[in-house]
Amino acid sequence: MPYNTPCAFGNNFYNGSLFGFGFGCAPSIPPVCGFPSYSFMPMPAFPMLNTFCMPCPTFGIYNFRAMNRVLDVFTLLNSVNATTNMTKNFFNTLSSWTSSRTSSNNSAAVSRSSKASSASISTNTNLPQLKDAGYDKEKGGALARDVASNAVGFTGYCAKYVRRALDRTGLGTGERGNGYEYASILSRNPNFKEISTSNLNLSSLPAGCILVYDRGVSGYSTSAGHVEVTLGNGQAVSDGVTNQIKDGARVFIPV
Repeated sequence: MPYNTPCAFGNNFYNGSLFGFGFGCAPSIPPVCGFPSYSFMPMPAFPMLNTFCMPCPTFGIYNFRAMNRVLDVFTLLNSVNATTNMTKNFFNTLSSWTSSRTSSNNSAAVSRSSKASSASISTNTNLPQLKDAGYDKEKGGALARDVASNAVGFTGYCAKYVRRALDRTGLGTGERGNGYEYASILSRNPNFKEISTSNLNLSSLPAGCILVYDRGVSGYSTSAGHVEVTLGNGQAVSDGVTNQIKDGARVFIPV
């Protein structure tokens, strides 16, 4: 009702808004009582309180209604707070789940790496080609251990992982290239020497020998080829571990 309307005619009205939210006005001078009020919830249990009010100099029926409105506000705020907490809990749970998945993926990568680094690395050899060429088992062992400990699984960056291992062990020259280009790079590197692969079983090579596959050879990339380092146990590694070494590679041994 408008301002200055006697209480007897009603001190509130509801506009039918969502959830019963409405705006009610009561006059501010006797014989009416009260003040503008926000009617958040109707009061079906107390119909008389919605139809008239009494003059109340200190604490009367209208004040009781005001207290109910205050309680309605607190109830609404509690509902909002509960909804906010539910939202926070949802996103916290989602964050935890995402972190768990990320951690799981990282663990898988570490697992692949550990599999390579924990593999038995052997520098023992009876191959006459290597003895004649001056195979250096200290260099070979250091290179094999380094590249194996940093393997993460095949990513398509075999040359990068081999180059970094060469640089970290002091056996590289800093040259970059694709896998197949390491045939030329190692030919210029004084720490390596190419040997013949005639009648040579590549799986029998000791640790630290570098296998270079030309583009498209043995099923490797037709654009980049492949490069990897032997571990001396029948495996070879670059960014990932090769369990069965393929034929067709050029072989460079540490000297």
